Amino acid sequence: MHTLEKAKANPVETTRLSWALGAEVHGVDLSKALSQDVIEGVRQALNENLVLVFRNQTLTPKQHVEATRQFGQLMISPGLSRWVDPEFPEVFVVTNKRNKDGSLSETRHTARKWHSDQSFMKTPSLGSLLYCVEKPELGGDTMFANMYLAYDELSETMKKMLDGLQATHNYFFYSAFKDGTRAPFTEEELAKVPPVSHPVIRTHPETKKKLIFTNESITECINGLTESESKAILSCLFDQVKNPRYVYRHHWQVGDVVFWDNRATQHMAPADYDIENMDAPENHRLMRRTTIKGTEAPY
Repeated sequence: MHTLEKAKANPVETTRLSWALGAEVHGVDLSKALSQDVIEGVRQALNENLVLVFRNQTLTPKQHVEATRQFGQLMISPGLSRWVDPEFPEVFVVTNKRNKDGSLSETRHTARKWHSDQSFMKTPSLGSLLYCVEKPELGGDTMFANMYLAYDELSETMKKMLDGLQATHNYFFYSAFKDGTRAPFTEEELAKVPPVSHPVIRTHPETKKKLIFTNESITECINGLTESESKAILSCLFDQVKNPRYVYRHHWQVGDVVFWDNRATQHMAPADYDIENMDAPENHRLMRRTTIKGTEAPY
């Protein structure tokens, strides 16, 4: 039986975008205050579909923040403070366009590996809202994977073995700090985002379903295992996440807002456009992201 089944009637109209996850939301303007019925309808749709697409939106950074606040408390991660909008620190700016001084953007290769936003925090994110301001003429997609399905299709033996295991999530395990894409953090910055431990298999706080909560970007090791044991199990889980059966690939349009559940999905942005020619306008990509704080630590 498919994991994502329709629940009670919803006042928010949606159209499913793939078998695994994802739905387009119709008739909701995020630049305006939403009624409580619509807010609850969007929350229900998120639990049912995990990824929601709102087309033809026009949002200033301020409106983006206000729209996000309707679904929960905004999260300002100390690990992202270098790359936020100067007027709105709640807005993380992801772009391959050069900085005003001509230097390369440190976010130009953001999300090249599968991950869940802010899994390196003690209380990770509930969800993220990413707004497309500019996109390449070709490519620039984002892929999303359903962690319920990834867990459901593990063997029963593997599920039993993973039950109760904890893994270390370390922001500075992220490859961008190793390949020089992002400058090293100072000792003060490092102290603000220490490694944390989370269950390898998490229970979603709203749906109560189990899912895989390790990712190749941030999860450094499984606690209590040897290095070789940890690598072998994590490699298996990372491969499981990438199964095309569990994936929805979003082809961006300018004005899209995508709202996803960080508790039940992972995502990545493939290098599917001319990244070696980033100064060409047809290859420019500019996205703004807000993040909603989680309600509790994973269990």
